[in-house]
Amino acid sequence: MLHVRAIAPPESTSEVLQLLGSSPAVTHLCVTENGARKPSGDVVSFDVARESATEILEALRNLGLEH
Repeated sequence: MLHVRAIAPPESTSEVLQLLGSSPAVTHLCVTENGARKPSGDVVSFDVARESATEILEALRNLGLEH
């Protein structure tokens, strides 16, 4: 199990939560709206099974979270 914390722009948070919430490999999904200051955005944290981590991280990158 890996723990991941990401900062999502508020306009992307619903897409991020939909993606993560629909994956059976993701647990302990939490969001803190406006929790990040630099860069500003919503803090999303979750645990993901190791065997699905690459797939989930690539999907998050496709949503633009790496920038």
